[in-house]
Amino acid sequence: MGRWPPDDFIILTVDRNAFGGIALAQKIREIVASTPFRYKDKEVRATIRAGVAIARPQSAEALDELIETAKRALVKAKASGRNRVEVLSPASSSLPATLNPPES
Repeated sequence: MGRWPPDDFIILTVDRNAFGGIALAQKIREIVASTPFRYKDKEVRATIRAGVAIARPQSAEALDELIETAKRALVKAKASGRNRVEVLSPASSSLPATLNPPES
């Protein structure tokens, strides 16, 4: 995991299948959404938006492409609302496009 400017973080995982990677992003989203934070004596709830890209890069160029795909998924998540995970995976069109809680 590392900071990705300006306000983003990147997590690269190894040996996860597509659904394992998506499940990890969902789990992080759920933990953040259900964890209250204290700020200036007030309880604050936070949400995240996550972009997930699934692939098995075989070269540095493929890794760069994977990161760009994840960034596009994040842009899609930011444009689509709060507290969501968006997935882009050209290698597997059978993956769901979104994995998000129902709108309230």
